[in-house]
Amino acid sequence: MAHESRHFIGFLRQMPPRRHFISCRRVSPRQFQNYTYRTPVTISPTVIKSRLQSTTSSVKTRSQYSPQIDLSSNSTHQVLQNTQIYGYNPAILHSPPLDFTVRLATTLDAPALTSLWFNSLTLTSSSPSLATISWWNKVWTLGISLSPHLIQTYIVTHKPTKQIVAFSRWQLPNQHGAQNTYLPDFPPEWDAGLTEALWSGISKTRAEAMGDRPHWMGEFLAIHPEYKGQGLGSMLVNWGCKQADAAGLEIYGDTTAENRKFFGRKFGFEDCRSFDMPRKGDGVFGIVRKPAYTKCVCRRSAMH
Repeated sequence: MAHESRHFIGFLRQMPPRRHFISCRRVSPRQFQNYTYRTPVTISPTVIKSRLQSTTSSVKTRSQYSPQIDLSSNSTHQVLQNTQIYGYNPAILHSPPLDFTVRLATTLDAPALTSLWFNSLTLTSSSPSLATISWWNKVWTLGISLSPHLIQTYIVTHKPTKQIVAFSRWQLPNQHGAQNTYLPDFPPEWDAGLTEALWSGISKTRAEAMGDRPHWMGEFLAIHPEYKGQGLGSMLVNWGCKQADAAGLEIYGDTTAENRKFFGRKFGFEDCRSFDMPRKGDGVFGIVRKPAYTKCVCRRSAMH
């Protein structure tokens, strides 16, 4: 698809193609001034894998992003194993293009996800620091450990090369409203002010937009530059739309001013809230998609 370079940030937190946006969840904001629009830097999964050992240590949390339930406790996992997944229909499957397969990620995929995440960014600089790599490995590992009840991470593999070329991560609906997953402590090299502004802004915007209503939330989307334009991004997002439609639920996300128009046209998202990042002045827009939009699109397509 021609527009696949237009990704969500927040909702699938990807970097916009031409406008810079500092997301402290991706890179060190202090390194941002060194970024230029060039061919992406290749980051080896082997290097990233060497940092994965630290993910087995206890994950510290930040109180302002704590969820309504303790997602890190063993008792929570035991309860979840015996709990029906709310708002999720296992019969709804992805429809990947020819030569691609989709599966749930495992913790062994964490280094590859970090590698793909940085290689998919439009902005590039030197390779991320070891602290940043370790932080991202922890983020993926924690999310995968909460699968499939709270978070689902799907990876797309190119069958001829067996390479992981795309992935998406979704927060599943909570019957009691929104839940924010635990995050590891941010690396000290990141700009504390920008980091807090971003995450407090996202959390507040989501709370104001969704309140206590159960909903899906898309968190991350990444596509390898060599595989853009093949419909992988649309396929991953469309799966989430179908899931939400089947459950009669909304989808929440965050995006840039540029990208919100595209996702409005393609998937039916509407603006709801926004906030500006300090110093840079970039707007972050909360967007919501109402259920049943996919069915309406299908009916229109069938009529023409």
